[in-house]
Amino acid sequence: MNKTVLENWDIGNLVECKTLNTKVSLIETEDHVYILKLKKDSEHKSNMESLKTEHKLIKYLLGEGLNVPRPIKTKQGTDVVSINNDLYCLYEYIEGSHVLNHYEADDLNGLAYKYGEAISKLHKGLAIITDFVDAKVTHFLKDVNAWAIPLLEEHDYIEEKLQEVIDYVTQYELIYESLPKQLIHRDLHPNNLLLQAGVVSGFLDFEISVKGIRLFDLCYACTALLGEAVEGVFNKDYTKIEKWKMYVSYLMKGYHNHNELTEEEIDCIPLIMILIQFIMSAYFLSTDESDLTHQNLDSLKWVYENRKRLVKQVYKEVISLEN
Repeated sequence: MNKTVLENWDIGNLVECKTLNTKVSLIETEDHVYILKLKKDSEHKSNMESLKTEHKLIKYLLGEGLNVPRPIKTKQGTDVVSINNDLYCLYEYIEGSHVLNHYEADDLNGLAYKYGEAISKLHKGLAIITDFVDAKVTHFLKDVNAWAIPLLEEHDYIEEKLQEVIDYVTQYELIYESLPKQLIHRDLHPNNLLLQAGVVSGFLDFEISVKGIRLFDLCYACTALLGEAVEGVFNKDYTKIEKWKMYVSYLMKGYHNHNELTEEEIDCIPLIMILIQFIMSAYFLSTDESDLTHQNLDSLKWVYENRKRLVKQVYKEVISLEN
């Protein structure tokens, strides 16, 4: 199918078409390398709208000098090909790689700092174009209260400790409203940050970008590594969780050095991490992946139990930067 799809673009002679996963293929021609992405037909209309938003966003970010994958125009001058309601987009391939195992990295703190700096740069670019991109406005706290928690309740996941966490979350409704909001990436786990020659060289996958609190992106980049660390805690191995806490501090420090965090944002780091874990728990529950539901709930409860120490450590790193 990919070869037939690729006939819609004038990209020269195909050398290799390598399937990376069910939705992404690596396309190599005699002169260039591309990424072909597929969006299935289950939500054709909403997918088309999200692609239009993503491509408009990418256009602006390229104009701000950020290294993001540029959509390739088809022979007909469009950005998207629709075949049987499946949507295909071709993007320039960006050079770079991912860290395969962060907990085995030689300098995880230094890497976290670079992530923070890169996210700061991305956010500055996104802030400039926030008013020009018609992206969905997302209120993560309301989403958790309206969808994630009821779904967990429906499946009898809400026990005494989790109810305590829910009560904690509800106390922050007014403070949440004061957090800085702008256009954000929304899916900024480390695999969407490319590294080359020791620096962050590019950003991937803007297809679910929304307008929301900027702290979400920072916390999402942190919670992506949390599950493995919390699993170690249950096995009486605290090595990874100690590394993770420093990873959080240095990522926030790298961000703050270029794009100052407010005191309210630093205080709300545990809250936003907890909201993310609620969202992920409910998501995996909806996809019948109960092991991942439990893993995210365990991570959620760990953050809640250690929330004060986590904030204190971030403040320590940020203050050391300012001094």
